[in-house]
Amino acid sequence: MLLWNPCISDSRVIKEAESLARGGYEVRVFCVKDRRVPDLETRNGVTYERVISMGRRWSLRFREAFALAWPPAGNGGQRRWSAFLREFPLSVAEWLFITAKGVLNRVFRYTSVTLRYRAAVERNRPGAIHAHDLITFPAGVRLGARLGVPVVCDVH
Repeated sequence: MLLWNPCISDSRVIKEAESLARGGYEVRVFCVKDRRVPDLETRNGVTYERVISMGRRWSLRFREAFALAWPPAGNGGQRRWSAFLREFPLSVAEWLFITAKGVLNRVFRYTSVTLRYRAAVERNRPGAIHAHDLITFPAGVRLGARLGVPVVCDVH
């Protein structure tokens, strides 16, 4: 299984993986690293291999600044665009560049996810691949074709 979170409390994945393990299948979940849990662990017959490190991204900084501009209701609902614009004083051209960069970033990120999962998945030679998230969908399809195994995609 390919997953885009550390699978600490993702009940949909954990229940499915444990059901398959109880049914006699060898189940390995490839997921994102998290400092709260080991990179490799086995729980209830399921092996969780955390292979991808996630760093702090520009989009996170953008969301933090947006939260300043749109505070929670406890602040009277005041919208402080000045705080947002102080953090991101960009022209229209710069915003367009950032948007185009974001599209290209997605393409490169999907390719990067495939490459990061590739070595771990190929090393384990699965009988099937289940991609659980939109960002793991291209990786699952590519790796499934490369290994000649069926692919299940569950994007929600």
